[in-house]
Amino acid sequence: MKNIVKNFIMLFLVIPFLFTSCDDPDLPYPLDEVERGVLVDIARTPGTEAFIDAVSPTLPNPDLGVTISVVPKGDGEWESLDVVIIYRNVVAQTFQKAVVASNITSLPQEISIDYPALLNTLGIERENPGDAFTVVTDIRLPSGTVLWGWTPEAGFTNSDFASWQFEGRGYSRRVVYPAACPITPEVWEGPADVHRINAAGTWENDYENSFIVALDPEDVPPVSFFEDLGLDADEIEALDLVGLHLFGIFLEEDYPPSLWRGDLSNLKVWIDNNTFSVFIPDHPMGVEVNLGALLGAADDWHEIIFADGYDFELDSCNGILIFTGALDIGTSGFWFSWNTFTVRPGLFGGNGDDEPLEKDDDNEDDMDLDFSSHFSIR
Repeated sequence: MKNIVKNFIMLFLVIPFLFTSCDDPDLPYPLDEVERGVLVDIARTPGTEAFIDAVSPTLPNPDLGVTISVVPKGDGEWESLDVVIIYRNVVAQTFQKAVVASNITSLPQEISIDYPALLNTLGIERENPGDAFTVVTDIRLPSGTVLWGWTPEAGFTNSDFASWQFEGRGYSRRVVYPAACPITPEVWEGPADVHRINAAGTWENDYENSFIVALDPEDVPPVSFFEDLGLDADEIEALDLVGLHLFGIFLEEDYPPSLWRGDLSNLKVWIDNNTFSVFIPDHPMGVEVNLGALLGAADDWHEIIFADGYDFELDSCNGILIFTGALDIGTSGFWFSWNTFTVRPGLFGGNGDDEPLEKDDDNEDDMDLDFSSHFSIR
């Protein structure tokens, strides 16, 4: 009761103050000096490239271009703007700024970016894998005030408007060109190291006999898979997919042959070389587990299904692929929990063996057969 009375007294004191403040001409700032800013949309021009090829043997000269437009909602007055690049050097952990187009007075405008000239302006000979070139705008208002797209103190601005819509899509406050490494099957194929750990941290293993082969382009997931992820027709058409088939990443070194059967476990991973997005559809992994034996009952075989993949991470330049997914035991309702896999091809430092993994029927006696903590009801 004491708190209720206290809160009521505070409201009694504050509400009159609010009403008098609204009528009080002595505000913290003069209303006649308040300026209406302008919101600018920056989007990659359709048909232009989305990244810098950081592994090209020669200096890349990509077709880079952005389209600058005024967002009509809340449109204010503006005088001119500059299109600038914020370069982040991942090695030195520094930022640099370079103007690529200045004193623009009308919008929309398509701006082409001369990459070799940009590097010359920045004073660098070549990008590092992992660097980023971010396009923003600096806008001058009639008063002379500048709305900076980036500052060392505040970083990138206009994040408060991320939920706005513009021309049927989300408002885009900047365009980022990563210095990336295109995925090529020839580089990723061969022996690989795979590390798996479950969400609870109770089961962890390194699979040093895993390997990767390229997927046939005809095996690409159906259009409906990408539609279910929210991609529209244009985005689906623009996909440049590379498929990686991972083998020997589960069961082979975890369980004795009496508990699993089939060929090597396998997983199909698709990577878009335009956006470096990772896609793993739900699908059987090519092996079965004896759920009955795990439960101490009669044989009851179920295929293992990778499902609900998420938290995809790809470092294409250093050859690291990380993803998490559920390992379902068929439709039994049991599963091996959420599992996170880290994949590293041999050419990037993975020390996989030269020979594919083969099942060893003699290793059963050397294994701990108490697997009760490794799986549960989904």
